[in-house]
Amino acid sequence: MFQIPVLLVALLLSSPALWQACIDGTMNLETALIRFLIAMPVAAVMVFAFKSATASQKRRHATETIEATAEESEQQA
Repeated sequence: MFQIPVLLVALLLSSPALWQACIDGTMNLETALIRFLIAMPVAAVMVFAFKSATASQKRRHATETIEATAEESEQQA
């Protein structure tokens, strides 16, 4: 249901609140969990943006490789 990278990024974003709730005891656990839940959609957008950016680079690299291979085969023929 949830992607592991999204959960990890959300955990990273909400780690100060979780630390304060679980270790320090200076924050209510309910507040820390709410912050974690708020971090989930933010993390999902961040992971989506990262995947989109890297996918476009992969497509560009694949297109350049195909074009270079086509040019080499034309020159050899």
